[in-house]
Amino acid sequence: YSIDCNGDDYGDAYLDSCGVCSGGNSGHEADSDIDCNGDCFGEAYEDSCGVCSEGNTGVEADSNQDCNGDCFGFAYLDNCGVCSAGNTEHEANSDQDCNGDCFGGAVYDYCWDCSGGNTGFELNYNDPDSDGVCNEEASNNDEDNCPDDYNPNQEDCEFDGIGDACDDDDDNDGALDINDIDTCNNFICSDNDGDSCDDCSSGFYDLDNDGPDSDEDGYCNYGDVDITLSEGNNLISFWALPEQKSLDIVFESLGSDALALIGEGIAATQLSDGIWAGSLTEVDPTDGYWIKTYNNDNGSNDYYEFQTVGLPVAPLTYEVQDGNNLMSYPYYESQSIESAISNTSLDDGVLFRIIGEGIAAQRLVSNGQWVGSLTSLQGGKGYWMVSTDYVESFEYNVPDLSRSFEINEYIIPDIPDEFKYEQSTAQAFYFVNDIELNDGPIEIGDLILTYSNDIIVGARYWSGKMIDVPAMGNDFYDNTIGYLEEGDIPEFKIYRHSNGELIDIYASDIPEWNDFGMYNIGTLSDNIVPGEVSLNNAYPNPFNPLTKITYSIPSEMNVDIKIYDISGRLVNELLNSQMSAGSHEINWDATENASGIYFLRMFVNNKSYSQKLILIK
Repeated sequence: YSIDCNGDDYGDAYLDSCGVCSGGNSGHEADSDIDCNGDCFGEAYEDSCGVCSEGNTGVEADSNQDCNGDCFGFAYLDNCGVCSAGNTEHEANSDQDCNGDCFGGAVYDYCWDCSGGNTGFELNYNDPDSDGVCNEEASNNDEDNCPDDYNPNQEDCEFDGIGDACDDDDDNDGALDINDIDTCNNFICSDNDGDSCDDCSSGFYDLDNDGPDSDEDGYCNYGDVDITLSEGNNLISFWALPEQKSLDIVFESLGSDALALIGEGIAATQLSDGIWAGSLTEVDPTDGYWIKTYNNDNGSNDYYEFQTVGLPVAPLTYEVQDGNNLMSYPYYESQSIESAISNTSLDDGVLFRIIGEGIAAQRLVSNGQWVGSLTSLQGGKGYWMVSTDYVESFEYNVPDLSRSFEINEYIIPDIPDEFKYEQSTAQAFYFVNDIELNDGPIEIGDLILTYSNDIIVGARYWSGKMIDVPAMGNDFYDNTIGYLEEGDIPEFKIYRHSNGELIDIYASDIPEWNDFGMYNIGTLSDNIVPGEVSLNNAYPNPFNPLTKITYSIPSEMNVDIKIYDISGRLVNELLNSQMSAGSHEINWDATENASGIYFLRMFVNNKSYSQKLILIK
């Protein structure tokens, strides 16, 4: 007979591990009084993360949760006590400012310096001038060249590390900015000594060394325009001009000796001292001008010393038209044509002719070389520049002073008085490559002369190479009456300097004269054979009482020249003879004849050539 711990006969109840009657009819689950740590009647339990905690476990309940409530998570409280990292989506210590203060007001300013808040620094304290450029100590590595002066562009014209905004002498020329008319050009500052040359022309403020003064008149060369003018026409320009460029100011030194000023399509006449009339009212530094001076007509060769004082005009920019342009040369120093235009907008054949005062040059297409007696551009001279195209912007090259001694200007010797001619504003040039003479080769120093009938209109010494021979035209002033006009053909002669002989010379084809014309006639000779019979215009015509008749024949033949009156009656037989090939002339002296109209008839090889003559007494 058996009773279990619950008092049941033959029952199944028993004492569990904790001595509690369990099972059977006891209504108690065996070992249910054991906690998760295995302790009977213990207090340990599984926390939110399923970890046996408390009781005798030594584990705090939920201690495996992070601050975000995540079991075994990585979130934690940062320095500011904010749950961060893990699954919080909060960056640890992101609530600290740049000074390390939680929820502080310090920030990085645009200089990347920590300022504001508890730092003790104002925002952008490394940019006290508020120009957006930080000082050298700033964290963004700026280096403001004017730390205490507004200078946002950091301008420093001399690159000396001191910005112009805080530099009393920006260009370091020795002249303070308050006295400097160009604070970023060490060659320009002032003219305190009033000598028309900049006190800084040497590159530094120095009144005793502000430029050369060749004539020792107290004005330095670069601001002192001194030009020796001959009687009549002079082609000039200016390397310096006064601030007031009116004609009465610029030409004051000439007084009444200045008669007229002619530009490109514009002119003025001086009515009395300082009173000018015309559309030309002031001098343009980019232009050249013909200045016409008083001619006393007494046979002497007077000269006038012209002076004007001002500031240098260079550098200048020119607009060059297709064709003829009357332009200035804006420098005191001379330079060769090649140096002046090399690598400019007028190079590479755009500029192909240059005409000066009785002097010219042309660029040969064959080799690009310049030929003629004009070899360099001179200060104070004006030039007709002949361009093949329109050029919007042109600047002369600045003269290289270190090479100025290399300039080999062709100096034209003085012409003997008996061959002198008037410089005209209308001029053309005939380029001669060689001269052939029967009595021996032409010599250097022989003179090539051009004529309009019997009037000398140009002369040039033979130099041994292609040379430009001038031929002046009638510009409708009294001193050029009888000079060449459009369509005329000049005549040429050689003056032998060794024996004084004057020789007629010819070319197979001499182009008609036109103003600005430049013609290559190749070779001249004293033995040219005309290609056909020709009767040239008698000169003068009308006449009183003598006129010259010239004609040419291609071979030896009989020439019969007769004069008839208006009724057809024979008045005079001038010639009836066998003549050699070439050009010939004969005069008709009509002293015994009455005024009226006559007809010249020349009979050659059964052909008749005629011309009307007018005798006026």
